[in-house]
Amino acid sequence: MLFFKLFAHISRVSKKIHIFGGYLLLILNGKDTMDNFFMALQLMGIGLATVFSVLLLIIFLGNVLIKLINKYAPEEEAHKSNAFSAAPNPVDANVAQAISMAISKITNGKSKADKIERI
Repeated sequence: MLFFKLFAHISRVSKKIHIFGGYLLLILNGKDTMDNFFMALQLMGIGLATVFSVLLLIIFLGNVLIKLINKYAPEEEAHKSNAFSAAPNPVDANVAQAISMAISKITNGKSKADKIERI
């Protein structure tokens, strides 16, 4: 019932009504069409400007937050004990050679491993 009331109201307001793909397509003649078009462009511009300004605000606040955190709560450096730094775990020569060959094969000889360490 509501659809018929809406349809009757629309048919009084507009000049032509077409049903296209199940949707009502209103075609307004003359000045009404251009007014609607410019209103749509204004709304689109306002929407784009709003999204752009909110994104800039998020970027600005994120940078401020990063600077404040780095200033007042810097990342603590990991203290390495002398036992780990004095004796690094060496990599077996066969494993190092296999890794070097794999890197060479994957990159077609354009890259090579300078240093291989166990983490």
